[in-house]
Amino acid sequence: MPALWHETHWDLDEDALLEPPPPNGALRAPLRPLHERLIEAHGGIVSARELVGAGIPEEHIRILRDHGALRRIRKGWYCLPALGELHVLAWCIGGPLSCVSALVHHDLLDPGDLHPDDGLHVARREHSSRRLSDLSVRAHADALGVAIGERPPVLHWSTRDFRSGDRVAVSIRTGLEQARHCRPVLAARARARVEDEQPRPSG
Repeated sequence: MPALWHETHWDLDEDALLEPPPPNGALRAPLRPLHERLIEAHGGIVSARELVGAGIPEEHIRILRDHGALRRIRKGWYCLPALGELHVLAWCIGGPLSCVSALVHHDLLDPGDLHPDDGLHVARREHSSRRLSDLSVRAHADALGVAIGERPPVLHWSTRDFRSGDRVAVSIRTGLEQARHCRPVLAARARARVEDEQPRPSG
């Protein structure tokens, strides 16, 4: 994963996307298409510039999109069709899932732990100028079939947090820290689950 994954990259080494050679005598599994490996390498979401920079022509991108092999999230950004609708909505709004929404993504909270008033939490870069109106967010949510309750999405404005995880969710550590300030009861529940999953010292 590039350190600055939120920026587009032209210089991705295609050899780094190749799968390792099989053990002696084993048959090599068919190599997955380049766009799939590229999207996986970038954490689930990729820019058109990254696709072109890796050697996929714009015409090929359009063909992949028209045949359902590539999904356009918003202008200049793509994912695979299997990406969850909630992740797509978050990226339409402007970034990865954050706070308690990220903790659900990381399986530290159950979806049922969240009250409808907890809202959808999305990480945004500081000074980002792109922002959807509440009406546009609602329209995107309805089109995707995502129930987001009556409350508008909660935006967490921090470039550091925005970069902490991958393109679909902030890191566990960041999600816990955000929730500690934003939803302390749920943060405590998630942190307890982290502690329960840690190996116990022997002896």
